[in-house]
Amino acid sequence: MNANRTKEYRLLFLGAVVVYIICHLYYINAPPNGYHHWRESDTTSIIANYYYEDMSFLEPRVNERGNTSGITGTEFPVYHYLSALLFQVFGFSHAIPRLLTLLAGCIGLWLIFRIVSLLSGPGPATFAAIILAFTPLFFFYSFKIMPDIWMLTLLLGSVYYYLKFLECNRPHQWVGSAILLIISATIKPLGLMIYLPFFYFWWTKEKRNRRGLLRLACYFVLSFALTLGWFLHARQMAEVHGTTAFYMGHMLGDYSLLTQVIFYKKLLLQWPWELWIGWHFLPVFVIGLWTGLKTKRLGPYLMWILAAYLLFTQVAAHACSHDYYTLVIVPPVAAITGHGLYRLYTDGRIYRAIAIGLVILAPIGAYIRVGSRLGETETYYQVRADVDRVIPPDALVMVRDNTNAIRLYQLNRKGWPLLRGATLATVEKYVQLGGKYIVLDQPIEEYLDSLEHYFEDTAKAIGPLYCYKLKE
Repeated sequence: MNANRTKEYRLLFLGAVVVYIICHLYYINAPPNGYHHWRESDTTSIIANYYYEDMSFLEPRVNERGNTSGITGTEFPVYHYLSALLFQVFGFSHAIPRLLTLLAGCIGLWLIFRIVSLLSGPGPATFAAIILAFTPLFFFYSFKIMPDIWMLTLLLGSVYYYLKFLECNRPHQWVGSAILLIISATIKPLGLMIYLPFFYFWWTKEKRNRRGLLRLACYFVLSFALTLGWFLHARQMAEVHGTTAFYMGHMLGDYSLLTQVIFYKKLLLQWPWELWIGWHFLPVFVIGLWTGLKTKRLGPYLMWILAAYLLFTQVAAHACSHDYYTLVIVPPVAAITGHGLYRLYTDGRIYRAIAIGLVILAPIGAYIRVGSRLGETETYYQVRADVDRVIPPDALVMVRDNTNAIRLYQLNRKGWPLLRGATLATVEKYVQLGGKYIVLDQPIEEYLDSLEHYFEDTAKAIGPLYCYKLKE
């Protein structure tokens, strides 16, 4: 490839990264909000509790703790802890974990470029990175205070170093790949599906070499054992400290969704085109698939996609309910679409103009699909402005919520969420354990009449919420 074409691809790539960054500076300092508000609140509460309470790495703490220490089992908290360390330097700001997510996204774009360059060349790699930047799913979660983009980026780093090891046969690359996969998998064990593409590399690149198979087996045992060890430790932490907020506790075992149409509708008919690619890139994906099959360049990507689908059948309840569990399939889909966009770009002036137009429209298409997922933040600021004059900082709170974490994080208090199905007996139990205030989204008379016997008659406003103090 001549120097001018190389420079052209480099500029396209850098331009896409700059646009990606600019798009995500919107809402950069926003508190948890919108779609998966609850998951952001979970993550941010752990970061805040590291910062305000205890920086012990192996003792992450949640707000939904009742009268316990709040120490719980969780995903490997490297993202949370790094955010808290930066809080120590710069002070508390929601911008810090969001910028870390954005940093992970930028590194991920560079890594997909490097991976596809090794497998298919710099041309398809450039367009694969552009596609990944503006696939609706990757684009949206690059806004979020969640560790999932880091999980994906670490997985991409593992794949890159593994390919470099196959190319250069340097032991530190093998070790680096294994370490990155372990960290990725201990955040979410979804990345372990990469064993199947790695087996494909052994079959095709290492020519079924026995030594290579032994090396791959060691890689599998090491990464799987350490990942399993972390989550066994996490479960034990939750049990020992009496917290119910154990993350990743029920990933396997519920296969009922495999018998329901909704699973196949989302993962075969809806999400691939709406979230993993974007409808405007569907014809380009088809072109990339056709071109790649003719040139026999798609083997690694198709094997990655197959591995991801096999994974989704094993975590069906999560994969169908929480779309961020499907992030692992987005890079190979972006790579195939990148092949199609590259074909258009190099196939004459008219097709080149179409390719440029699609690249320009990519961020607009992504935002149209997921922009509505960004939510209001006014409630957070209203609640934080009022709570200190109503509830003492050390008082335990019972709060009506549809999730474990949102209201407790907004209140900046510890206690218990009153989830759907909570009864008077639930409230009585929490009162006996030390609950002093109840926070509701409606006046107390709209709930069980018997609640009024426990709490003072007059509510104090905390933003749009109603707070009642336990009668003395």
